[in-house]
Amino acid sequence: MAPIHWLPFFVVSCVFFPRMAWSNERSNIVSILTDDPTKILLVGAKLDHPYASHMYEFECSLLAKALRNTPGVEAITIPAWPPADLEALGDVRAIVFYASPVGHVVLSPTNRERFVGLMKNKVGMVAIHWATGVGYDKAADSEELRDEYKSILGGWFRRPPCDVIVGQAHLRQVAAGHPIYNGWREWEIRDEFYLNPVLHEQAAPLLEVTVDDKKHVVGWTFERANSGRSVGITLGHFHHNFAREDFRRLLVNSILWAANVAVPDSGATVTLDWAATELPAEKATAAKDAEPMPHPDALSNPDASGEVDKPELVPFIIQPRVLPGIVVDETDATLDGQWEYSTHTPPYVGLGYLHDKKTGKGESSVTYTPDLPSAGVYEVRLSHCYNARRATNTPVTVHHAAGETTVRINQQEAPEHDRLFRSIGQYEFQAGSESWVRISTAGTAGKYVVADAVQFIPVK
Repeated sequence: MAPIHWLPFFVVSCVFFPRMAWSNERSNIVSILTDDPTKILLVGAKLDHPYASHMYEFECSLLAKALRNTPGVEAITIPAWPPADLEALGDVRAIVFYASPVGHVVLSPTNRERFVGLMKNKVGMVAIHWATGVGYDKAADSEELRDEYKSILGGWFRRPPCDVIVGQAHLRQVAAGHPIYNGWREWEIRDEFYLNPVLHEQAAPLLEVTVDDKKHVVGWTFERANSGRSVGITLGHFHHNFAREDFRRLLVNSILWAANVAVPDSGATVTLDWAATELPAEKATAAKDAEPMPHPDALSNPDASGEVDKPELVPFIIQPRVLPGIVVDETDATLDGQWEYSTHTPPYVGLGYLHDKKTGKGESSVTYTPDLPSAGVYEVRLSHCYNARRATNTPVTVHHAAGETTVRINQQEAPEHDRLFRSIGQYEFQAGSESWVRISTAGTAGKYVVADAVQFIPVK
């Protein structure tokens, strides 16, 4: 047998693959040696925040354009998970989510088997900003789902136990020599920071900021047990960050690393024409036109814009369309008596909340009538802000299939679900619009009654 000479191969390998430091040494270089494209799927969602923030579909398209600068990368965008055409999942090497909370979606009974199968097949995963969220529906309350999402992504966000603050901080690289850092330097970033994400014990912190003299992880990497890779980056609230080349390079480097593609020493090429990063004005107009209007029977909001008594709770304001179940906001309720709008005390749902001005006690009410898609048991949740000026015995009546049930709630206490929603109980309902929930002011003299939104979450 002729001797095998390894030296030429060693020399060639050093020439063509010189940088295998940190985790690049495990990169799958097969696609470099073949004509097979590296398929990356970017998953967005409908707009659920004010324009120029959470621009899911636009930013996914922007990242796809930047990814296509890397030879051999095929970047595809879809508006939601799962894809309408499941062929899009064929040969996919990484899935990128920039969307509303993803955990309860990908691990739902309908989607779990397919998604877990992809993860077991070593498909990379990247979750950006709110996509790191485990979700807010009943399924996301379970430790089992939270732990499974953590075992896939390496961590998750949800408030509580996590928190949120908007501000500016120095973005630090904390994993020396990681290829995701290639080609960009630390900078002062203004963003919405998710504080205290719940991390897997084997997740490796990647990015860090300091808020109120405390260090917080805002990005991590995770090498899953099956050798698949995940990256969680909780930054990305504002569009202006995606317009910054360093931020796009951070994200594209992360996506390439998760896809097991070697990150260039100088970082990924993410240069785009400035015009490509600008949000089209007509979309801003469309988004504004799509916003709900205040209830015509309510008095207008006397509060000055931005005048709130608890600014730290402003990030907890949420839009009805991102909530699970069937949500009826005050904009669609029936008002009796005099009610006035306010935004002075967050958190709240949508445009704001109503209060009774401490007048017309026993004569004023707000009635919420849902259009339920099917008969069954629903958990009824009521949203309300809270402080010492609120009533401690606000009557809430639920009209359900078995009759009517009235409970009294303490609106001085923080609601148990994300400091925003309070459970009123589980009831059997008929399909359609025969049921309702009514907030009354009877017996609440001297205190404010507030009315915001009602949520109906299917139980079975």
